[in-house]
Amino acid sequence: MKYKFTLTLLAILAFLGGSTIQAQSFAVSPSNTVTATAYSNDQVLMTINFDNLLPQDTLNLEWATISNSLKSSWSVTLCDYGGCYLGIPSGKVMDPVPPSAHGFLKLTVTPDNNVGPASVSFRVWEVGNTASEVTVTFSIDALTGVGSLELAKQVDMFPNPATRNLSFHLPEKLAGSELTILNLQGAVISNRTLAAGQTEVDVTALPNGSYIARLETKNGTVNKRFLKMN
Repeated sequence: MKYKFTLTLLAILAFLGGSTIQAQSFAVSPSNTVTATAYSNDQVLMTINFDNLLPQDTLNLEWATISNSLKSSWSVTLCDYGGCYLGIPSGKVMDPVPPSAHGFLKLTVTPDNNVGPASVSFRVWEVGNTASEVTVTFSIDALTGVGSLELAKQVDMFPNPATRNLSFHLPEKLAGSELTILNLQGAVISNRTLAAGQTEVDVTALPNGSYIARLETKNGTVNKRFLKMN
C-alpha cells in the first residue's frame, strides 16, 4: 500500500510540474490596436510597445505577420527591437530585451494617392512560451491631402541621395519653417530654422541610410525622405 501511495504521489508531482503555467512576461502599450489618419504623401509613425515584466531576465520576443492590407504603392517601413525592414516581413525574432526595457513594433507609412483604409496585424509571443501570444494591429485611414500635395511642391530638396550637403529651397512665404532630420525609428538627429531661398544642411556625419526631413511650416507639415550615401 505504501509503495502504491508513493507512486501515486510521484505521478501527481510530475503532472503538476509538467503543467506549470508560465506568467505573462510582457505587457502591451498603449493598446493592442493603434489607429491613425494619414494624408497622401504625408508620413505617419505608429508604435506598439512590449514592456518587459521580468524583473531580472531578458525578454526574447518573436513576431509573425497575420494579415496585411497596406497598399503596395505606399512607402512602408517596419522596425522592431533589433532592426528595420522595408515593407512587411513574414516574421522575425527581436534582439533580447533587457529588464525594465521594452520591445516594440514601429510602423512608418507614407501613403500615395492610392488612399483608403488599411491595416496590418501581427502575432507576438515570448520565445518558448506560446501561451503569452497576443495579437496587435496597426490601422490607417489614408485620405487625399490636396493641400499637403501643393505644399510639398513648394519645398525643393536636393540632391537625393546626398553625400555632403542637402539643400532646401523655400519660397518667401515659408521662411522661418522648422526643419527636423529624423531616422526611420523616429529619433531626432538635428533641427534648425530655414530662411527663404536656398539653405544647405551638412549631412556628412550621418551614417549611410534613409532619413526623413520634416518641415513644419505655417501652412502645414511636409515630410520628405532622403538617402545618405558616401
